[in-house]
Amino acid sequence: MKDECLDKGFPLIHLQKEPIGPFWKPELRRFNACIHGALLILAPWDLDMMGSVGGVPADSDYSRFHNLNVLAAEICAFNGEARIMKQ
Repeated sequence: MKDECLDKGFPLIHLQKEPIGPFWKPELRRFNACIHGALLILAPWDLDMMGSVGGVPADSDYSRFHNLNVLAAEICAFNGEARIMKQ
């Protein structure tokens, strides 16, 4: 399904298990989709503060993936205007 969305230019949120490091870059096809606003890649990061899921520790792959799915669903459901606030 991911490849089909990328081929057709449909918007896609991709969840990945591996964190995105300072020198990480997706392969050319996904990179181009990101540039054109058709792809958002969500990945765990060292400072994430997501909670445990069903008693499974927060730092487990299961909880991280579940929490990233929740985040993706919230992004998809958002229909308002977002503004970055300066502090």
